[in-house]
Amino acid sequence: MLGLISGKTLSIGGRLRTLGLAAIVGISSMLAVGWYQNHQLDAALHRAIDIQSGLQTVNEMRLANSALVLAAMDTIIDRSDGRISPERLAIITDAAKQLTDGEGTLRQLADDLGNPGLATNYTTDLAIVIKAVQVDLKRLVETGADEEAYAQIDDAIDGAGEKVASLLNDLSVGASKLVQARVSEATGTSGLSLHLQLGLGFVAFFSVLGLQFMHGKAIVSGIQGVRAAMQRIVGGDLDHAVSGTERTDEIGDMARAAEIFRISAV
Repeated sequence: MLGLISGKTLSIGGRLRTLGLAAIVGISSMLAVGWYQNHQLDAALHRAIDIQSGLQTVNEMRLANSALVLAAMDTIIDRSDGRISPERLAIITDAAKQLTDGEGTLRQLADDLGNPGLATNYTTDLAIVIKAVQVDLKRLVETGADEEAYAQIDDAIDGAGEKVASLLNDLSVGASKLVQARVSEATGTSGLSLHLQLGLGFVAFFSVLGLQFMHGKAIVSGIQGVRAAMQRIVGGDLDHAVSGTERTDEIGDMARAAEIFRISAV
């Protein structure tokens, strides 16, 4: 193939087409690689954004869990009031709702971390905490229960609340690491895309440059040979045959025409 391109059998139009084809292939390769790598980068960034969103929800749930347990402890301390204050009830209700509503995000995040079993007991533990605070503790405060009852419910709230807090903390740490991994993946994809496109650009540039050199040399040398032959014929030198008559391109046609002219002159 290289011999065909650099030799004397390819037409001038064919040479121009090979130059255009080389440029098209080079540019198309760069565009294809750029599109694919950008698609990969976009996917990595979207995964990072999704994980980051889940991480934010989990961190908000951690705060809600802390607020729920803290409100319960404050209620036990102020049990002599005989009721739970409306402000504290609102905190407990909002926190319980937030912890319940975020369960889907929590489980999705556990799946993203490759450990869906991490959230297996979340529903049970959360139900224990919510029931203990919203139902049992409220009843104890309003009925003036004894110290032993408060000690038992305090243990129940602490135990289940600690399990929920531990799960949320593990998910938060794991999600933070996963976000960093996704961002690193996106950064690596971006760098790889740049290097691949630069590499393909250099290959395309030097390919076109090399083809241009070979084609230019073949065309120029052929034209110079025919011109020199014509000058000899005009000068009266009819003994030397015109070179390039074996070529199959347009320059070969010119050389053969000049050779016919020489023979006719002889």
